[in-house]
Amino acid sequence: MLEVENLHAGYDRTRILHGIDFSVEAGESVALLGPNGCGKTTLLRTLLGLHPASDGEVRLDGRPIAGMPDKERARAVAYIPQVHAGAFGHRVVDVAMLGRSPHRGLFEPFTDDDREIAEQALERVGIADLAERPYTQVSGGQRQLTLIARALVQNARLFVMDEPVNGLDFGNQLRLLDLVRSLSDQGLTVIQTTHYPDHALYSADRVILLHEGQVMANGPPEAAMTPERLARLYGVEARLARVGERTVCIPERLAAPPP
Repeated sequence: MLEVENLHAGYDRTRILHGIDFSVEAGESVALLGPNGCGKTTLLRTLLGLHPASDGEVRLDGRPIAGMPDKERARAVAYIPQVHAGAFGHRVVDVAMLGRSPHRGLFEPFTDDDREIAEQALERVGIADLAERPYTQVSGGQRQLTLIARALVQNARLFVMDEPVNGLDFGNQLRLLDLVRSLSDQGLTVIQTTHYPDHALYSADRVILLHEGQVMANGPPEAAMTPERLARLYGVEARLARVGERTVCIPERLAAPPP
């Protein structure tokens, strides 16, 4: 579904991404994992067509994404940013209904059908009872679920999420990761950035490790996140272990600095 080939990108004269190559199949859940400054956000912005590549190409269904008309791209790709408060007191259902914008003309009003689609999406993510509440007055986890509902209303096939659990409490983190997993199980494609190996183990089919703007590893989470790679990425000695039916990442101590 998505192909990234020899991608280079940066800002002014500073190169951030160096020869990124990977592909994502329809229905996959992929986690981009790496430390601050490794290029995750730049990569997301380039995937979305919001930042130009200096070399290489991103293709969606075989077509260069940078050359796609905005509305066509918005019908195919949904962006879910980190939790934010929002500046206006729009109702939750109105925020979700904004996902219909790529399907309407510039000044074409929303319809009763659009509202019904938005209400169904809120039901799907479990917050239908909040439809009439001001978006600014619901919790961070509920705002994030609203943004996912907006993406569902958009009818996109590819969901790009920038640290979707950032700022959420422990319970809401797990609820949102469960939702990410269920979206993939329903055939939607998900790419999310995260700082946490456990979140990748919990919700992703595949992990792409980024280090200094390059792909360090690309594969199933338990195979890609070796102790050696985690130490290099984060400066922490850690290991993966089975706890019940799940694999978790157990940090042990800070790794010794390289000589």
